[in-house]
Amino acid sequence: MDGNILVTGGSGYIGSHTVVQLLNAGLPVVVFDNLCNSKRIVIDCIQKIAGQRVDFIEGDIRDRRLASGHLAALKVLTQGPSRMMTVNLGTGRPHSVLEVVAALEKASGRKISYEIVSRRAGDLAAYYADPRLAHDILGWKANHGIDRMCQDTWQWQKNHPEGYA
Repeated sequence: MDGNILVTGGSGYIGSHTVVQLLNAGLPVVVFDNLCNSKRIVIDCIQKIAGQRVDFIEGDIRDRRLASGHLAALKVLTQGPSRMMTVNLGTGRPHSVLEVVAALEKASGRKISYEIVSRRAGDLAAYYADPRLAHDILGWKANHGIDRMCQDTWQWQKNHPEGYA
């Protein structure tokens, strides 16, 4: 592959895992992150884990990614003619805000306070996404559902209450 792969949000929770996978796959990486959800020391941790130097640019673009799904997309893009593609890396199962709250309460063992209010202007009543294209094109599908996602999120937050310190 010619050139570098730019990973926005590369020092955050999902981004840092993506960067490690890319480096372990032998791909050159540049991390671009505003450090709003992490600390500069994450880059040092990535370099230690991967055993390689990582170029880092501090900047302000927000982008959260699913590491293995994006790695699958990069493999497809580097194996054939370049093309634009948009795929959904979710499970295909929508979740309401209350379902997410319940899953986070279950994962954390804590009650989460919330208030039911009117939708904000512009909010849609429901969102749907079909992940079949990710499977058909990338050979990728989500392996975990909302409960596992919330367990992983809570575990990471519990272990890193101040981000990476």
